[in-house]
Amino acid sequence: MFCICTAGESRYHLCPMNFVLALLCFVAFAFVLGWGIVLLMTGTPWLFVAALLVFIGAFAKFGCLSH
Repeated sequence: MFCICTAGESRYHLCPMNFVLALLCFVAFAFVLGWGIVLLMTGTPWLFVAALLVFIGAFAKFGCLSH
């Protein structure tokens, strides 16, 4: 899904994600978080907690990558 480029100022640089792939990732995250909320209402929080941790980790890694 990600490619490693050697060009630029950094040796390890993630190539930009195209719009369709970013949209599919967002829809997948929304579906898993939504299903986790449904399971949370029935008393099983494992999927919501796992999806939330993955979402926070991905946001922290890729959202703050340019800073």
